[in-house]
Amino acid sequence: MTKHFTSSLSASASTLWNYHLIVPNEVVNYYFDQNIKRFICIINGIHAIPTAFMPKGSDVWFIKLNKTICNKLKLKLGDIINIELSPDSSTYGMPMPEQFNEVLAQYDTAFKHFENLTPGKQRTLIYLVNMVQNSEIRLQKSMVIAQHLDAQNGKINFKLLYQEMKNKNMY
Repeated sequence: MTKHFTSSLSASASTLWNYHLIVPNEVVNYYFDQNIKRFICIINGIHAIPTAFMPKGSDVWFIKLNKTICNKLKLKLGDIINIELSPDSSTYGMPMPEQFNEVLAQYDTAFKHFENLTPGKQRTLIYLVNMVQNSEIRLQKSMVIAQHLDAQNGKINFKLLYQEMKNKNMY
């Protein structure tokens, strides 16, 4: 079920991400026909990211890339990128950090609250933990998120959550 294609790195008009790669319609249709919506995208055979197709309009779909990834891979606008795309079979559509998984396993109510969130909010929280490499800070972020979910009765107030992380010197 893995698909390979090439795409040119293009600038995005969005303020949320900097770059994108247009996905050929035959690839989009192949996966949509099978109701597959989340993917592992391997860029130039060396860097894997969890992703989904984003609509650009007029039956055009793309994969978003941020500046950090492009800088890490030394990608420039107009570069032709080799893409390997395969279905993401992970539970949450991206890798769950072991620290976050452990914290949720220890706090039943936080886990239940997490499970009741939309998939997008789950991925956002996972991303917040994954964005740091230090395992101690990952553990601390995981604890703050679990406590936040409990204190907010399963809701997320992102402004408050970021402030709570900042108070713990994580931002």
